[in-house]
Amino acid sequence: MKKDITVTFDSSSFPKSQVQYYNPLVTVNKIDVNCMLIHTALWTRPPKLTGFHLSDFWAWLRYFPAFSKTTTDLRLRKEWKDIDPHQKTILSDEIGVGSTTFTLINTLGFQGFIDAIYLLETLNLTHLLLNKSKNGKGKTPDYIGLDNFGRVIALECKGTQNKIKDLHKAIKNGIDQKENLTKNPAGQIKIGLVGGIFIPQFDNPENALIHFRDPDWNEFNKIISEADPKELTKAIIRGSVIKQLYLAGANNSASELSNYVKGNGFKFSPKSIQELKSFERESVVFSHNFKNPIEGEISDIKFSAKIDNKIFSLVEDLTSNKTKVSVLINELSVTKESFDRRHNANSWFAYENEYSGMIVSPQGFKFKLNYKTND
Repeated sequence: MKKDITVTFDSSSFPKSQVQYYNPLVTVNKIDVNCMLIHTALWTRPPKLTGFHLSDFWAWLRYFPAFSKTTTDLRLRKEWKDIDPHQKTILSDEIGVGSTTFTLINTLGFQGFIDAIYLLETLNLTHLLLNKSKNGKGKTPDYIGLDNFGRVIALECKGTQNKIKDLHKAIKNGIDQKENLTKNPAGQIKIGLVGGIFIPQFDNPENALIHFRDPDWNEFNKIISEADPKELTKAIIRGSVIKQLYLAGANNSASELSNYVKGNGFKFSPKSIQELKSFERESVVFSHNFKNPIEGEISDIKFSAKIDNKIFSLVEDLTSNKTKVSVLINELSVTKESFDRRHNANSWFAYENEYSGMIVSPQGFKFKLNYKTND
């Protein structure tokens, strides 16, 4: 399900040397809703099993019916106006994550993301947080990730359904929140991003918009002085792999890898090895037939996953002290020579039609969503 949308970025907020790399964003005029929902499920899920996380399928079962099918642009259906404000906020927040990460990955070849707090935990660096408050200016970025050239970036995600000016206001506030981490006087993060989506209600005259902004370059030239650049990069990729393992349903493997801490040796258990080998052939993760679906609503849904056997060598590289990060980056990223190509063999791939979506990651994961509606 492809829907019209506008993507913009505040070029004046970016260092002049970086504007050229973000220019492709303004060429985007449609968003693949099904693929965006897969990314929503992927990046919003916790990198550890907590016992209280939302279902990975929340994004499809709850949010797909929220979007209007009768309009060419991305907007909410008429009935959504009467939904409880709390539910509206949840949708805005989670689609804010899914839409911004999908756009950065699908358009600019970003490699992946991991929750900022978990990244610091796995590197034994939580003491570097200047303020552990979860709210306001003490809030850390949502994610730390890698761009298409392997540069470390911070990403704060926003979402609103009211007015476009509310999105710009939220993005401005997000910059203030992100400064808590990036102002730490040390320096590895080279790019800072705050992005978000405005999803209009059905009768709103404004159109859907995704917008990005970067604070002044000087705010991002120092961070995490005690973090080894090689270990930081490997931890980000490792976190992305963990999220993908969980989404695929390889829970034992994901749990073992998520408990890895820098400096410790790592090997998958025999149980996890068997689990991963079972995903070398496409496996159904979730399948459900809904009884007596309302007209126009989902009647059947199936989600499947496949994991390439290169996962074993990749995880070995990501947990080894001997691995050269440059090798990982070259394998997983878009290079300067191939930057003008929408995709290459080592970048993410997305496929969309009206009733399905598929994404393939550079780490060797394939996720497919298929469903039917009671039309």
